[in-house]
Parts: sequence; structure tokens; C-alpha cells
Amino acid sequence: MTTQTRTQPPAISDWQEHLPDTMQLKSSILGLEEYPDFIKWLDADGMRLPAHLERTQVRSAKTDYGTYDGEDDWQGEDEDNEVVDDGLDISELISDLNEDDWQGEDEDNEVVDDGLDISELISDLNEVFAEYEEVFAMSDSTAPQDAGWSIANGEVLKCQTPIEVISILKSSTLTSSEWDTRRSSNLRCNIVLRKWYNLERSLLFRAYSSEGSLVGISQKALSEFHPFLSDIKHEIATACEILHKGIIKHLKDLLPSEGDFAFDFYLTKPGSKTKKRTAKLMGFHNTDEKLLFGETLPSVPEEEQQPEVRVIEDTDDVVDCGPAAFLKAGLPMELRDMSQLVSAAEAVDNSQGGSIQENVNDVIKMMQQTQ
Repeated sequence: MTTQTRTQPPAISDWQEHLPDTMQLKSSILGLEEYPDFIKWLDADGMRLPAHLERTQVRSAKTDYGTYDGEDDWQGEDEDNEVVDDGLDISELISDLNEDDWQGEDEDNEVVDDGLDISELISDLNEVFAEYEEVFAMSDSTAPQDAGWSIANGEVLKCQTPIEVISILKSSTLTSSEWDTRRSSNLRCNIVLRKWYNLERSLLFRAYSSEGSLVGISQKALSEFHPFLSDIKHEIATACEILHKGIIKHLKDLLPSEGDFAFDFYLTKPGSKTKKRTAKLMGFHNTDEKLLFGETLPSVPEEEQQPEVRVIEDTDDVVDCGPAAFLKAGLPMELRDMSQLVSAAEAVDNSQGGSIQENVNDVIKMMQQTQ
């Protein structure tokens, strides 16, 4: 590693290859600059997939149901699921769909060739999925917490297909902003794909380092009380001290030059053989947000003393953090406003009668009068 003056904590893509695997969660790094057409697609307006992917998606969906060859039934179905002849003939439509130059369902939904080809990225993502099965996708150090609405697999931010990865990155203002900042600073931009783990919020912590010493550890979930944490403070500190030593040893040249930094880690459950917990590095931060330490961090502990560990000790100590972070960004404002409008129109419909469209117009008029 090359020694250089640093003012900001390192991104995951900076330190991932330098830290031992035992000290971090599994992840893969893809260089963003390797996929110029993907960058063009990210920078373009709208959420439509590149044309070559849209066609692939449709053809894939068709083959899920067999191939129609113009005969009376679908090829690929078994005898128990025999299709009864209903007298309907859609062979002309199927023929149009099977054309190699398929251009969409109708003129208004025509797939225009945009000249973009991200098949190499899709191939590389498939290789990652072959190893991890499910991933958490992000930019160099920023999670797309504002884009969970873009995938609908039941678990926010869990990606199970390449399309979900590119969709969530396309939808996130947070990740694109970080990439813009790194580009302006001539820093390499990367896609970070972390193996999906069902992490328990109670075992997420933030640690603080000053002058090369670990000075404090705070529970991250400030709105949650977990009684068992008070009983394992020594284990938390011990595991974090081992991780901190590894960070200083392997990442010294990547750390902020002034020497003060914070890092998040996940505390594993006791191992089946060693019965010991280990700390896995999640990412680095500056020390501005001190969590349970309030305004001031503890001083450097005396030799042989462990750093102070603070957790929520009682239900009365739970911090009211307000609405979940990025809740208002969980759905595009247009869709949110439209859902409110329809709900209001339905309420008018129940009380006054009339069509939904007529009631939508009435609600719009009422909203305009109150502005």
C-alpha cells in the first residue's frame, strides 16, 4: 500500500483486499469503470432497463410457459395439465412475439434500441450470485437505503438477481452521489457486493479509536433494549480489541492521518468449537456521531484496561429516534402522492358516489383551493 495523507475514512473497496477474511464479511468488488455502458445507463433519466435486457426479460418470461408451435396445445406441458381447446387462435400474436427483432407490445411501449450493452456486467454478477446466492449491493462505502422500494422480494435491500442489483443502484441517490464525489476526486468507483447475512441488529456496534487506542464502543440500535448485552460487555470489548489491532496492523496507511476514526462491526455468536465471539468489520466512519457517548468520547484507557462499552441498560434508556431512516424516501413521491390521492377519492366515493376519476378531480380541486 502507498502511504498518503488521508482526511476521510477508507471505503470498503479500499480496505477489503488488505484485511484478513476472518475479520470481515464476504464480499466481492466490481470496478464501475469496467462497464461504461452501465455508467451511461445510471446517468440517464428513467428506470427502464437497457433495451437488450428488456427483450431478454420478455423472451425469458415466454419460455417459462413452454413454446407455442401453432398446434392445438402448448409443448412442454404434461398430461395432467392438458390444455382444453377453447376455440381461440392467438397464433398471429405469438408469431409476432417470436420475431427476432421484437420491438415491444405496442407502439406506445416500443423498445427503442439505446445502443447500451451491459451483458458483461450481468455475466459478472451471475458469477457472484453463483457463489453467494443472495447479496447486499452498494457503492464504495454507501448503502442504497433510499432505494429499497425498487425491488419487491420481501426483504428490503436483499438482491437475488442481477436485475435487482442494477435496479437498486439505479434508484439510489445516495450511491450515485458517492460515486459522483469519488469521480470528482479522481478516486476509483466500485460496486460492492456483500454476501447476504441475516444480521441481528442487537449485535451491531460502533467503535472509536483515538491516538491508536480503542477508547469506546457503543450499541448502534439506540431505540432497542436487549438485556443480554449488559452481560457480554467483556466479550464485546475483547472481540473488538482483536479487530482493532488487526485494523492498525493491516490498514494503517489507509486510515485518516490525524489518527481518530470510528468503525462499525458485527459481533458473531459464540463459535461451536472455540465458544468465542469474533468481530467482523463493516465499515469506517468519522467520529462526529458519538451515539451513546453523547458529546464527548472517553479518554484513552489505562494500560490493561478495556475500552468503555455502552449499551441500552433499561427500557427507560431507549432513545426515540423518530421515524425509520429514509422512510420518506422509501417510495417515489409521485407514487406516494398518487396513493394518497386515490385513497382520498375512494373516501369521497364511499360518501358521495360517483366514479373514482370524477372523485379524483374533485379532490384535486379541493387541494388547490386549500393551497
